[in-house]
Amino acid sequence: FTTKTCPNCKIVKDMLGKKGIEYTIVDAEENVDECNKFEVNQAPTLIAITQDGYEKYANASNIIKYINRN
Repeated sequence: FTTKTCPNCKIVKDMLGKKGIEYTIVDAEENVDECNKFEVNQAPTLIAITQDGYEKYANASNIIKYINRN
């Protein structure tokens, strides 16, 4: 989940791309229902789909930890 004005979102998107991690951009301001569904309260937030559901990583530092694990 990103916003158009989020500088950390751009950094995270660049890092995901460099690691070859596929992702879909969801604009938080335009998709309020999706934000509510996943309890997204800040950008950037990464929702990683798993076999058991999903894992949520809020803020750039937590997303970067996820990226570095994969």
